[in-house]
Amino acid sequence: MSRIIAICPKEFPGVSAVFRNGAESGLWEFIELGSRIPLDTSLIIVGGWLDGYLQFLNNPQSPVVVFFTSTIGQMEFSLDQVEFLQCRIVHQLVSQNIVKCVLVGWPDLIDFVFSDCKARNRGFYFPYPISLKESRTPGIQDKISNSIGIFSPRAPRKNLQNQILAATSIGELHTNVILGVGDRQVKYYNWQTRQDYLDCLSKLTVSLHCGFTESLCYAAIDSILAGTIPVISLQVAENLGISMLSPIVVHQVDSVTNIRRRIQDVLSWD
Repeated sequence: MSRIIAICPKEFPGVSAVFRNGAESGLWEFIELGSRIPLDTSLIIVGGWLDGYLQFLNNPQSPVVVFFTSTIGQMEFSLDQVEFLQCRIVHQLVSQNIVKCVLVGWPDLIDFVFSDCKARNRGFYFPYPISLKESRTPGIQDKISNSIGIFSPRAPRKNLQNQILAATSIGELHTNVILGVGDRQVKYYNWQTRQDYLDCLSKLTVSLHCGFTESLCYAAIDSILAGTIPVISLQVAENLGISMLSPIVVHQVDSVTNIRRRIQDVLSWD
């Protein structure tokens, strides 16, 4: 029986979410970069690209597949647009038969960035896996009134300032992000285990996911599974199959007023 191992560094939260959901769905085993690779591994899937993956190449017993999880917009937001450079490196490795193939979770990436790999059956669209394993629905009495959560990496594409200003103008913000808004109605969290994060999320009234670009937004899925209402961008709504007319969808995310209005709508449902 084949043994598939998915690998990425813990500093890649988006890729880690993809690989964790895939592991919980039985598609592969997920380990962090630096962990020991089982001897009977028949296929290695690496997330994104970095030089640390070079150690896995040129082993015919365990061929390597690269999985890109970003959108083209996310790649443009990357520091010095380094993800486009990584794409070129992977192109070269596929052309030289050093990497078996490339998988992408965003359709445009396979049609417009890796189209030549697709034409040679060396590039494939692979939808992001979603696991429902951690679903939980707390009782209403467990909810913190007017509590709004923003748990996110600190990155320009996340549109954090607009969301934080909207949240702190209405209720109590629960967040891991410190962004110069003072401590008024803000409860900060240091790094949490996933269990603690889900327990915290389940007690909140609303969570915000209104970034400028998202490949899927596992954090919004976490919120739904935890029984907390997510306020989401139009792109996240499209990714998750939610109607653009839904009252939780923000159409213009570069607007404190629009995000605030949607939060108020959700809080009014109590």
